[in-house]
Amino acid sequence: MKKIFAALSIVLFMGISFAIVSAQMGGMMPGGMGPGGGPWNIGPGMMDGQWDGREYESNGERIFFTGINDAGERIRFSGGPWWLWMHGGGCASCHGTDGRGGFPVMMGTEIPPNITYEALTLGEHEHGGGEEAGEEHEPYTDELIKQAIAKGLDASGEPLDLTMPRWQMNDEDLNNLIDYLKTLSAEEEIGEEVNIDKAKEIAQEYLFYLNFPDLTLGELVEYNQSFVVKYQEKSTGRYAFDVLLDKHDGGIYPAMGPTMGWNTKYGGADGMMGGMQGGMMGDLFGDTRVNLDEAQRLAQKFLAQNNLQMTLNSDHLHLYYGFYEFHCEKDGLPTYLIAVNGYTGQVFYETWLGQIVSIADLSGITTGDLPQIAIKPDQRIVRNGDTFSLDIAVEKVAQLSGYQFDLIFDPAILQAKTVTEGTFLKRDGADTFWKEPVIDNNKGQISVAAARTTKGGIDGAGALATATFEATKEGESVVALENPILSNPKGEVLSVSASGATVIVQGRETPWDVNGDGRVDILDLVLVGQRLGETVTLHEPPDPDVNQDGAVNVIDLVLIGQHLGEEYSQPAAPSFTKSVLASGVAEFARIPASAPALSRVERISETGLFKVDVQITSAVDLYGFQFDVQFDKDKLEVVNVKEGALLKRGGERTFFSPKVDANTALKYGAGGTISIAATRLATKIGADGEGTLATLVLRLKGKDAKEALLRLQNIQLVDSQSRLLLAQPKAQTFRIELPLLPKRSVLLQNYPNPFNPETWIPYQLQEDSNVTIHIYTVAGQLVRTLRLGYKPAGIYTSQQRAAYWDGRDSTGQRVSSGVYFYTLIAKATSLRRDRHDEGYFTATRKLIIQK
Repeated sequence: MKKIFAALSIVLFMGISFAIVSAQMGGMMPGGMGPGGGPWNIGPGMMDGQWDGREYESNGERIFFTGINDAGERIRFSGGPWWLWMHGGGCASCHGTDGRGGFPVMMGTEIPPNITYEALTLGEHEHGGGEEAGEEHEPYTDELIKQAIAKGLDASGEPLDLTMPRWQMNDEDLNNLIDYLKTLSAEEEIGEEVNIDKAKEIAQEYLFYLNFPDLTLGELVEYNQSFVVKYQEKSTGRYAFDVLLDKHDGGIYPAMGPTMGWNTKYGGADGMMGGMQGGMMGDLFGDTRVNLDEAQRLAQKFLAQNNLQMTLNSDHLHLYYGFYEFHCEKDGLPTYLIAVNGYTGQVFYETWLGQIVSIADLSGITTGDLPQIAIKPDQRIVRNGDTFSLDIAVEKVAQLSGYQFDLIFDPAILQAKTVTEGTFLKRDGADTFWKEPVIDNNKGQISVAAARTTKGGIDGAGALATATFEATKEGESVVALENPILSNPKGEVLSVSASGATVIVQGRETPWDVNGDGRVDILDLVLVGQRLGETVTLHEPPDPDVNQDGAVNVIDLVLIGQHLGEEYSQPAAPSFTKSVLASGVAEFARIPASAPALSRVERISETGLFKVDVQITSAVDLYGFQFDVQFDKDKLEVVNVKEGALLKRGGERTFFSPKVDANTALKYGAGGTISIAATRLATKIGADGEGTLATLVLRLKGKDAKEALLRLQNIQLVDSQSRLLLAQPKAQTFRIELPLLPKRSVLLQNYPNPFNPETWIPYQLQEDSNVTIHIYTVAGQLVRTLRLGYKPAGIYTSQQRAAYWDGRDSTGQRVSSGVYFYTLIAKATSLRRDRHDEGYFTATRKLIIQK
């Protein structure tokens, strides 16, 4: 059985000092000793945080793995790596489960030697004290081995490195340990290394052990010798903590670094062990928080100053409690992680595990819980002389009671006209104080401030203010948000991510850009679709009669479809420059509870053909949509793109425009893009609820192809009022894994078993089948029937795919404890009936409810 240490039950009293020092040293820190570099003494009972499922055949084996003897006594020691003092362990913690060493001590540079009895007594033992590898010395005897263990002296009587603990063992324990070393092979025994799938299983098993209902697997980062498992909160999307998963023994260990030293909720900084360092945090870090933009700037500065020639991947932000973490990349591939302290701005460059091999996103949860203040839209294209407005809006804010900010612009290109208060702080009938904005058109600056005078703050998203400008000269002006301060009713400053906008003042004839925003997208389709069938005599913006033949018809839709996705560095002609979003996109009446997502991967044939649905779980007045799906054209072939049923609901007419471009530059691999847009036609209402937007039919190229990545991005959702819905999701990357077809149908054992109150019933289907599960008492009485319906051939073992039983009978009452039987019946569909004469499979297993 594997040994797994419960990393989260460790009290890291030294976590703060470690984190500060390591950040100042660039994160490259040798294996440390006790405080001040000297040894310390350990008493029994200080390190009781191990989850050890192993059964030991001898006292020596137990000591080797745990540092605890059969009497339950934790063996005292001095010296050794400081993390051993904190979480405990035995010889295996440094020298490996096989005793052969060869890998650096965690958070250190010393390489533990081979301590198998054969290697020690042959005299070819490397003792890690600076000698060259393979240097010969006096062979060890049993007495000399005892001397090395207890006194830290090698066979020649010279002191061993202080990373070798000095164990205070009695003779019986020493003899038992040496007897166990004699059972270990000095030569490498090639075993099965933990792969990524097994690592996921172990990480999930550990999560079950922790019993934190709000946590899920977030990300799995693979290195040469280990994995780092990142757990994530379901409710907030924040990352909670990391643990280290060893590839060789499958053990879970503490992940040193920011996850312990800087983590203010789950780590040693002020977290789950009662805030041992809580008193130090305030004095040490102060009250000033580093926002996301500043954290990115500090991380990029660190990379530049150290000439590391890497970039940050902004799509892979990890927001922890107390710090930020980013992926570094070189030539489009992940390399290392870099963390920034959310209080001090200190940087930790995470290199101690080596370079990243691969990264697997396991949850699909986006971090994005920072409040955001932004100028909307982020780009406006106008012509010289136009008057236009920009909204300053917030998203994801909680308990906002006041704000202030400056708008900075180029006065040679733009002149500010007016600034009006938004409605966000006024929600619920609240009174506000609106300080008259200060406009300086010579300097190019507007200062804005407001506060609620009614008690309490406001949550959500909406407009803070609207600024109106006049374009006075052709050119390009950045409108920047500077010095943003958002506060809650207690006067506390909220962390915030700020972003500005770009205004382009030029001119170009692009009638298919109906709203004149410089992009041909779903907004233009919706404007035409809503007025389909009308006769136009007065052409004024926004003009849905794209070809200006006096009729709004399918020709206008097709013209937009042909130019869909185009962007212009110049604005539309005068007739098309006025945007339908007269007040910008900050006044939002409806917010969908979810963004579109790729789901329901379903195999269609054995030749690698499969389909993927793009679905939304809770649309509100959805009138039209647009998104791109990027794919690796070397791995995937697009066979078909079909319209989903959501917009057609109720018999409504729609316009659906897919476009496939197989020559798009992709970040990872040769690129292709599927651009999809659709809108309802000639109606004034949108669609509500759950449904499918589009279905992609794809084929994996190559005989052995089993997986590929799809990236859903550039998502736009529009309501019946031609407003962009506020939930602007970030790009999402999905790993499409095409399940292997089992060679036979199988009913597997439920898990957990015994269970209370719920369990999952896994199974495999050789054929596409209609599946039903019956649950009976031992007397044969039917308790519950689970009608799973049509299931394609495949493996249904994960919690997401297995059958689920909540322990209730058909009336909704919880059943009593005891033994039950479950029977699976799978009737093959006609598509695969040829595989069996009857096309019928049934099997029965036993389960136990334990209360």
